[in-house]
Amino acid sequence: MRLLQRLPDSGDFRLVEYLGNNIPRYAILSHTWGPDGDDVTFKDVVKSRGKSKPGYSKLTFCSQQAAKDGLEFFWVDTCCIDKSNSTELSEAINSMFKWYQKADRCYALLSDVPFGSSTAEFTLETWEPRFQSSRWFKRGWTLQELLAPECVDFFSQDGKRIGDKISLRQIVHDTTHIPAQALQGSSLSQFSVDERMSWAEARETTREEDGAYSLLGIFDIHMPLIYGEGRKKALARLRREIEGPQRVQSFAKPPWTVPFRRDDDFVNRSSLEEVYRICAQPAGRASLVGLGGIGKSQIAIEYTYRVQDQSPAKWVFWVHAGTRARFEDGFRRIAEATKMDGWDDSKVDVLRLVRNWLCDESNGQWTMVVDNADDADVLFDTSQSRSAGSPDQPKDLLSDYLPQSPNGSILITSRSQAVAQKLTGTYSSIIEVEPMGEDDALVLLEKKLGSSVARDKAVELVHALDSMPLALTQAAAFIRQREPRMSVSRYVDEINKNDRSQARLLEKDVGDSRRDGQASNSIIATWHISFEHIRKHVPAAARLLSLMSMFDRQGIPESLLESQYTSDGDSDITFEDDIHTLSSFSLIKTNADGCEFEMHQLVQFSTKKWLELHNELEEWKGAYASLMDVSYPEGGHEDWPVCRALFPHAQAMFYSQPEDAVALEAWASVLFKVAWYAREMGQCSKALELISASLQTRESVLGAEHPDTLRSLNELGLVLGYQGKYNEAEEVHQRALEARNWVLGKEHVDTMTSRVNLALTYSNQGRWKEAEELQLRVVKTEKTVLGEDHPLTLISINNLALTYSNQGRWKEAEELQLQVVKTRKTVLGENHPLTLISINNLAQTYTNQGRWEEAKELQLRVVKTEKTVLGEDHPLTLISINNLAQTYAYQGRWDEAKKLQLQVLKTAKIVLGKDHPYTLTSMSNLAYALDGLGRNSEAAALMDECLALRKQILGHEHPHTLSSAKALHKWSHECEMVDDETQGQVEERSGHEADETPNTAIVTSEATAPYSA
Repeated sequence: MRLLQRLPDSGDFRLVEYLGNNIPRYAILSHTWGPDGDDVTFKDVVKSRGKSKPGYSKLTFCSQQAAKDGLEFFWVDTCCIDKSNSTELSEAINSMFKWYQKADRCYALLSDVPFGSSTAEFTLETWEPRFQSSRWFKRGWTLQELLAPECVDFFSQDGKRIGDKISLRQIVHDTTHIPAQALQGSSLSQFSVDERMSWAEARETTREEDGAYSLLGIFDIHMPLIYGEGRKKALARLRREIEGPQRVQSFAKPPWTVPFRRDDDFVNRSSLEEVYRICAQPAGRASLVGLGGIGKSQIAIEYTYRVQDQSPAKWVFWVHAGTRARFEDGFRRIAEATKMDGWDDSKVDVLRLVRNWLCDESNGQWTMVVDNADDADVLFDTSQSRSAGSPDQPKDLLSDYLPQSPNGSILITSRSQAVAQKLTGTYSSIIEVEPMGEDDALVLLEKKLGSSVARDKAVELVHALDSMPLALTQAAAFIRQREPRMSVSRYVDEINKNDRSQARLLEKDVGDSRRDGQASNSIIATWHISFEHIRKHVPAAARLLSLMSMFDRQGIPESLLESQYTSDGDSDITFEDDIHTLSSFSLIKTNADGCEFEMHQLVQFSTKKWLELHNELEEWKGAYASLMDVSYPEGGHEDWPVCRALFPHAQAMFYSQPEDAVALEAWASVLFKVAWYAREMGQCSKALELISASLQTRESVLGAEHPDTLRSLNELGLVLGYQGKYNEAEEVHQRALEARNWVLGKEHVDTMTSRVNLALTYSNQGRWKEAEELQLRVVKTEKTVLGEDHPLTLISINNLALTYSNQGRWKEAEELQLQVVKTRKTVLGENHPLTLISINNLAQTYTNQGRWEEAKELQLRVVKTEKTVLGEDHPLTLISINNLAQTYAYQGRWDEAKKLQLQVLKTAKIVLGKDHPYTLTSMSNLAYALDGLGRNSEAAALMDECLALRKQILGHEHPHTLSSAKALHKWSHECEMVDDETQGQVEERSGHEADETPNTAIVTSEATAPYSA
């Protein structure tokens, strides 16, 4: 054995060789190797080189730590073994367990676990996840390095001690699933061979044979190394050495009834490690539970082959439990394969014969896979069972023939968690199989395609197929069958084209020899089996699934589903039973607090296709439209939380338009309300799409002059105005006003609402005199008909005040705004969005009057409240921050103004879009702030961009366009950046606004909820 010793003078290391038992006390290093060439080798130390290698720091660390522990010598595998000498390497590998066992200290250096800059940062929450995910726990050789030494100290990448294997035994156990007794030094011989083998199952080695050679010390075995023989043969030799020649000879060729060949493209999954952990226990039973096509059987197949690799003398059986006949056939194959006494007797009860044989420990160890154990009627129905004696005797269930024998283990695959729990006896033995992670799914896809593929397209396909292994395998097979005309890119385009194209592809059944021959390989057909089973046995749960498929697939609220059940005393129980049924079949999942559900994307799609197949889809579209119409509120600020929660589910209706007239009316009503909320949240493009569909449908179903149709028309005008499309908005509001005058009368609240919105459009167009004239008439009428404190009256007064502000009539504006603020505080409360808007507008008037400190105090309060009530990205919050920035600008606090405007502009581009009038206002104001800081060229460039967009969006004559032109002319005249058209505009008119601030104009959708917009 060679040990390293540090030379005190030079700081170099030298190798000292010891023979026999005369070995001094030493420390030993456990680590993961770096890339080729990084670690210091035997030759490096002999030739006194290697200091420039990254791995040299490991030697330095180990020598310094050993010195702290009073040890002069230490051992590091990379440089204490001459690996070029095959004889020495073989001897070292066979001796390594004992070398680690005899070391005074073992230092496990976790090179991928950082400590942090201070001890305070290295808390349980920060280091435990990094510790458990360390590569050190995944390497083959580090298993014996963990178990052999009496003391193992763990260190972070920078040499800070984390703890030892005794103090950290629970975390190490949770990470490795190695029993605490083994970590505490109990003799390894007290653990079964299979259990010890399972500890290494998920670990990796650079050379495949080392998967067996790294276990030599754990089994106290000495055997020659044959690199090149492969992992399977190496494990077989190890197993023969463990079990001895006599036992191996008696089971040289153990029976094998697995009907599938191994999948060379199998991608390792964490579920497999759990299977090993559970099935390693005596009479262990594990169950893989999940959707059809999720990969349960593929994991089970790989498990059987790995069991065969590791335990050549173990019997491995496969039983299909889909029907009673197939279950009995599986047992008959076991009897035939083992040639047990009576196997060829046609009168024998083969189920009892095999059960008794499995219970006989003298027959040796065995493992069995019970595949497709989905149907409780098959396994637990006494009507299908038989009794051995008289008819009065209790009948044996089919499940009774699966023995709990200490010499055997059973792995079950099932779609039903309820069946799995009955067969395993405990939920802790159930392993839920989820869709693959993105990286694993990409690896599987590439393996099945047989070639590399552009990552972006592969990721698209993985997402489109929800990372479902069966769907990915079938897609790859389909693509390969039809190459070169079919590719991943074209497949993605086809599956995203429309529902019909997606269904056509997902219904394809490309053969797969590793799936049951009687099962469809189509992902849709696979799930339809589950749907049909639920419809037959629990019809109410099938109806619940049908309704859930109409929602957005995530965040499905319990309250809406439960409302569909009757209010009798048993309704809660029925609902919970149905939810349990759907969860048991993995068709839905429940969130952490149990109040919301979600479905896999393809499950939802397949459910809809199943409904379409049974001519029920239209019925459920109508039921969902009615439910959402009743549930989605139409109101003000107090309803926003509900609107926010239901928003994605209401949006989902847009793509599921029903055909029935009554259902269409409900559908259009929901889209109207969702469009209102989308506009409130600043999602103008989505709002325009929704309200356009609502208007078109209402015109078709109800007629062009129906009050509800006119409500959609009014909302369309609001959306267009919010987008800055003022001319289009004017046409729409004029049309709505004329229709409402005719249908409802001039003094109807809806008619007055249209006048309010038309007047506001005039103001937005810069037609302030026209706006003022109309607003004065509106306010007079509203005060008479509705009253001075009516919400619609307050909105009209607010908008009239803004028109005064736009004309520089600050005192008149202030008087009206003070009136609105006072009334709204009383009626709505100080934190209501409309109250905040009124305060913000009043503050802006103070700014325009030069009362900057008063303005600032109000604006700071408004911004703080809006961030809490509305959120930092809400359009109203952005406007308030913008206005605060402008107040800073008036005060000459340009740097503060610039920082706020940068923040607003960045967010506005994302939330509102780069062409929105509010975004352009923020851009203009940022340009003014840059000019105030003396950064004239930057200001001119930004204003030039703003001017071009304002000409395009607002028109050449809009006051804000003229304001930008004037500023650009002033800043850029010397640079000759102004075109002739802009020069002419500036000379012809002197715009009032040189640094405009967007006062917040309030628009309304309907008098029933006048402050909702």
